[in-house]
Amino acid sequence: MPQAPSVALVNRSEMALRNWSSVLSSRERFEAASYPNPNRRERSVTSRIVGKYLIATNPVAGFQRLTIAQILSAGNPEWQEVELLSGTAAKRSAPRIFWCGNAYTDASASSSHCGPYTASLVAPSRAGLDLERVETRHPDFYANMFSADEKKWVSARFCPRRSHEVFTFLWTVKEAFLKASQRNDLSIWNFSQWTVEATAALEESLARQEAHSAGRAIIRSGGFSQDVEIGVHRVDDMFLTSVCYVDATIGTAFDGGAR
Repeated sequence: MPQAPSVALVNRSEMALRNWSSVLSSRERFEAASYPNPNRRERSVTSRIVGKYLIATNPVAGFQRLTIAQILSAGNPEWQEVELLSGTAAKRSAPRIFWCGNAYTDASASSSHCGPYTASLVAPSRAGLDLERVETRHPDFYANMFSADEKKWVSARFCPRRSHEVFTFLWTVKEAFLKASQRNDLSIWNFSQWTVEATAALEESLARQEAHSAGRAIIRSGGFSQDVEIGVHRVDDMFLTSVCYVDATIGTAFDGGAR
């Protein structure tokens, strides 16, 4: 298993998914088949394949953009012993890793999709991943998904033409944190009550528009705060953001800011 967060991205359009059924377990095939929409089913299969690659090959920490040749060279029937299960289309849950049928609790997995791309994350702590295209969105998005402090930060530290980019970054952090929390009682409707506070180093990296950035942040809501490690990767016109708990134990007191 990876000893540090590892993230990989692949272009689904380059994969002939019918050729990959041999490396999925019967339980994985059952879950993937529950998606009636072909695109959703394709996403489900691809995220499992990329996750298996990260678990089986134990790559270096950080980000890599995989080619199909890389996955093919590493794939083998033993991948069936590694399962990533997240429930059926009707009853989804946070991904769980199984090894030879036994739940593996020393690592977490997450995935995200945007356009033709699928990204997967495997980390030794509680973690989540989100992939979003950088674009200008409807005014309601900015009004309803960010705290007053976040809006002040974006206005004070970044020029107006880059505001949609920074808000996209904040959105990916919140989406990834939501996945990392693995709590069903939280949702995107809590987002305006959460504030992401990036460290100066991470803020400076964003300002320089670096291809890969990493640093700490605090996500707070009311009297609660959670330290997280953030990895940000610019992929074409997208942000790929991972969020990992600094303390691997989840804060059970977290209330999502609901008032």
